[in-house]
Amino acid sequence: MTDAGNPRQVLYRMFDADDALLYVGVSMNVAQRFAAHRSDKQWWGDIARITLSHFATRREVLVAEATAIREERPLYNVQHATRVLAAVGATPTETAQRIGALADDERELYEASQHRRAVEAELEAARAEERQAVVQALDDGMKQAQVCEITGYTREHIRRIALAIREERATGT
Repeated sequence: MTDAGNPRQVLYRMFDADDALLYVGVSMNVAQRFAAHRSDKQWWGDIARITLSHFATRREVLVAEATAIREERPLYNVQHATRVLAAVGATPTETAQRIGALADDERELYEASQHRRAVEAELEAARAEERQAVVQALDDGMKQAQVCEITGYTREHIRRIALAIREERATGT
């Protein structure tokens, strides 16, 4: 373990006011990871103290995480898979590798979900821009049939878009 290593290889521990270990995790971006915990973990408000440990390699931090979860038994880690793996005869090394794989899967899923949310936000902005352009084209005299041909929307869809945008303009919303 070294602070001089890659600062992105971080093991964190979260404790409550009584110094009970609530959660152990790893992240390459602790601010983003903590924001995710804040938004979806009911125990977030119980955190009184967080410690960070920096590691030189990804492998080192994952092994440290598996060891911490196994030995320190944090209250809210779902990665207590150690007991299940031990029950089926997995060695400590195999257990650490499997837990590390689960941690990687969790991070990859989180990052993919964040990417999807960003793309969805961009898509919604593009749709809003297109709706405005549809109404502008109609207001400028473009035939509805031509708007349908360009956008691929049906006449009914164009009519609904125009009504909604014009209503927004009239009400100022």
